[in-house]
Amino acid sequence: MLRTFRIPKHINELLESEARSRGISPNALLSSILTRFTNWDRLAERFGFISVTYELFKAMIEAVPKERLMEIAQTDCARITQEAMMFWSKEISVSSFLAYLEFRCKYAGYGQFEHDRREGNNTVAIHHRLGRAWSNFLELCMGKVLSESLGVIGKFEVAENTIMLKFKPP
Repeated sequence: MLRTFRIPKHINELLESEARSRGISPNALLSSILTRFTNWDRLAERFGFISVTYELFKAMIEAVPKERLMEIAQTDCARITQEAMMFWSKEISVSSFLAYLEFRCKYAGYGQFEHDRREGNNTVAIHHRLGRAWSNFLELCMGKVLSESLGVIGKFEVAENTIMLKFKPP
């Protein structure tokens, strides 16, 4: 679809400069900006997300006692994930769970997301740079959402900066 927008000159100059630095066209950059807005920003803003740097987030995670962090993963994180799936996708399902994880990784900094589906088996890998505490947090949060909301038991492998989840949908 062809659509024309009027934008201030200084914004156009910034977009053209950014597109050149990324080696893409201004049209491709604008398309990625609008995709991000559509998939994440408009809903994250309404849902109450905030942005913090990796360094600050990692420092906050490391400052919380392990027992308390794991408690938050199983209560608050699991509840918020379930609510966000309903808000984003209007359903709680394996596909809404995977979409929400992918969006959290892509747009909110959870980490790098990979999903592989073979012969009905799902393998999700998230690579991040936030350390073991974040890996453990994600394991507990995702495990609780899978078991309680989706009736799925996942098998996790956890490393310092990577978490892998394998499961079969119900």
